Amino acid sequence: MRDFKIVGCIEADRPVFKAKLAKRYGADLVEVRVDLLKNYKNLKYILKNIKNKIKIGIILTVRSKIESGIQGKGLDDNLLVQLYNEGLEFADYVDIEISSIKVMESIIDRIRKEKKRLILSYHNFKCLPRNLNRVIEKMKKIKSDIKKIAVRPSNMTDIIKLVKILKSNRDMVIIAMGKEYEMTRVFFPLLGSKFVYCAIAKATAPGQLSLRSPVIALLKGDKNYV
Repeated sequence: MRDFKIVGCIEADRPVFKAKLAKRYGADLVEVRVDLLKNYKNLKYILKNIKNKIKIGIILTVRSKIESGIQGKGLDDNLLVQLYNEGLEFADYVDIEISSIKVMESIIDRIRKEKKRLILSYHNFKCLPRNLNRVIEKMKKIKSDIKKIAVRPSNMTDIIKLVKILKSNRDMVIIAMGKEYEMTRVFFPLLGSKFVYCAIAKATAPGQLSLRSPVIALLKGDKNYV
């Protein structure tokens, strides 16, 4: 039995339909990137339908302007808190950026009260920063279920550094962004990374593999490819 979960990433439009596709393609969870949705005003309706009709676990993610990613511009702090409050009841996991931790104190209290699982995340779309170990130490001071690090390596030396971080810490998700490093999205889970984030339609990060790609099928243990 594999020790990691396959996650289909939902963005833009038709989120319930994309959740249905994700389940059909073998995903264990879907990440709803609220900041990338074309219409998040009916967020509760979307999440309720995914939860009750599609019956697949949900990671609720709302990115700020600091860590918004390749497609989104991110949301301001007040809207961030509002959307987390609206969607939290339907989530299994909630992704909170370490950079937003002070703004999110009330959300984290609610996550713990309602016994949801907390993902603390850090993203750097430019490099693997020199202070990454300090970021991880800051994460360790906050009780969470998963710590997620997604950075843009410059070379194989950076990849080796990420492998060492992965092997020396528990309950981590490590992602090396960039098309040239896309195969790390396959072997990092084999080394202990807890989630594999995959595109259902459009990628939500550089180098993200499609949920339907042959290598992800092999990672899932799909007998049609074995």
